[in-house]
Amino acid sequence: MNKTSKEIPIETEKKFLLKRLPKSLLSKCKHEVLNIRQYYFRIDGKWQRFRISQNAKNLKVKYVHTIKGPQISLGACQEDEKVITKKRFEEIYSQYKNDGLVIEKTRYVIKYKGFKFEIDSYHGLSLTTLEIELPTIDTFYEYPPGLQSEIIYDLTGKEQFSNKNLAFKNKNYKKYFKVK
Repeated sequence: MNKTSKEIPIETEKKFLLKRLPKSLLSKCKHEVLNIRQYYFRIDGKWQRFRISQNAKNLKVKYVHTIKGPQISLGACQEDEKVITKKRFEEIYSQYKNDGLVIEKTRYVIKYKGFKFEIDSYHGLSLTTLEIELPTIDTFYEYPPGLQSEIIYDLTGKEQFSNKNLAFKNKNYKKYFKVK
């Protein structure tokens, strides 16, 4: 993640639609599995993300609050992200739970030649994506063997495939919120 002169972090990433979860690739390479639930609440006029991430192996849970800014260029946007406590998450949740969005996914993280390849399989949606965080959008990288052939389409910069917009399509969100 880069920073602007005002020290606002900039996230640059490419995002791709995959044919399916590449189980064959995952069975052959070392990877981390994270179970993720992301809540989106409109606070002070801005959508803010609150992520609960649990490592499937050691069951360690992490709470992260993120405010994304506007897209600066293709694949690049401001992203202010900080780890918060469970107590802080619960305070926010109890205050905004009646007006939120949620999405759940399982993330498979493959580290390969200095890059993290994050494969997300969304719960309640027939969708699998790949994200690669990069120093710049035109940075050269190599895919782990067998992954590039699973790519259907480049989703970089396509707002309809942002996690927040996918949360609008999530059919299971009502089980997390008291719907008015």
